[in-house]
Amino acid sequence: MKAAAMARLWGIAPYMRPPRFSKYSGIQEWRNAVALFVNVSGKTGDVYDNVFSAGAARMSWFAQRFHTEESPVIVKMVGGDGAPPPVPVVLFVRREGEAYVYCGRLTPDKVFPDEQPLKVVWNLEDAGRLGRSEALQELLGPEILQRGDGKGKDQEGR
Repeated sequence: MKAAAMARLWGIAPYMRPPRFSKYSGIQEWRNAVALFVNVSGKTGDVYDNVFSAGAARMSWFAQRFHTEESPVIVKMVGGDGAPPPVPVVLFVRREGEAYVYCGRLTPDKVFPDEQPLKVVWNLEDAGRLGRSEALQELLGPEILQRGDGKGKDQEGR
């Protein structure tokens, strides 16, 4: 499932052979972009902390436990003091064990460096199209995509 998404990102037809990647990492770094692969719920229906809010226009995401604000891949995604501008970041979400759904481009809204693990609230740049995605409606529920404030507000109530 992740292999199929990675093959498409790699962009070499016939999209059957992906580049080498770790199937356990939710962050796939490319030279000029980063792809986030995020589970939103478990196989048993347990909801994870990766929460969509503002009608799916934002998502709270938690980095891997060893990442800090200064980790190279985090700096690559969100920028930082004296760092080059962030690279494009794209998002794929799924229920654990199911196929990934492409959610489009992300831009960082706010970084919470004191949280463990590090928390980033992302703006979903393609949120307007997400409400029409049947796959995403099934995954998140149409009420999340249509609500402008919604359950799933982040800790700052955004």
